[in-house]
Amino acid sequence: MKPNRKIAIKLLDSLPEEKLRETITFMKFLQQKEEWEATEEILSDTKLKATWQKGKREVDEGRTESWENVKKRMFTPKGKSLKNV
Repeated sequence: MKPNRKIAIKLLDSLPEEKLRETITFMKFLQQKEEWEATEEILSDTKLKATWQKGKREVDEGRTESWENVKKRMFTPKGKSLKNV
């Protein structure tokens, strides 16, 4: 076990129940903050955003292809059928 984890567990074990609830609330906040930071990083990627917008326009305009056609085009060697893909 990592040293910081050992220290954290020892400290958690020593807290009274009320303080433990507060600590859990704070830990959940930290976890959510980390998730939001990752989401913000993804959303700030201008290249990704442009690609997503292009794809959305294509869907809105009906320029899509069925999964069956994609399978045939991408996964079928020399016209052979791949029924399990």
